[in-house]
Amino acid sequence: MRNCSGFTLLELMAVVLILGLLLGTAMPNVVDMVQQQQLRSETRQLVSNLRKLQQEAITTEEKRGIQFSSTGTSYRVADIQYHLQEGITYKVSPNVLGTINYNSMGALEITGNITVEFVDTGGHRRQVILRPSGRISTITP
Repeated sequence: MRNCSGFTLLELMAVVLILGLLLGTAMPNVVDMVQQQQLRSETRQLVSNLRKLQQEAITTEEKRGIQFSSTGTSYRVADIQYHLQEGITYKVSPNVLGTINYNSMGALEITGNITVEFVDTGGHRRQVILRPSGRISTITP
């Protein structure tokens, strides 16, 4: 009898089955994690754009504004249109018509807070809260 080394077909099939089960249970978690990361990315982009806009208003001593679209899929800062990633939308409360401006002191020309709530297809939510003082907060409700 000769000495054989290696794996039998049955052993290889068992390993493939185990890997398939592990991947099958991990995939929904990975998809969920990717969705949440995209949502965080969009909120960070908005906050970054708002802070840049605020700084420009202070530096130039002129009003600078942001305009949210009625579709909830894009917004405009100066001459640049920002489009959200597919599957992510936002809603502004209270409903704001027109441009929201920062004045030369870096404060928003609004009365009361404005909330921009981002939602993805998985139902995850993140909010960006704009205060009249110019302060910006991000929360996960």
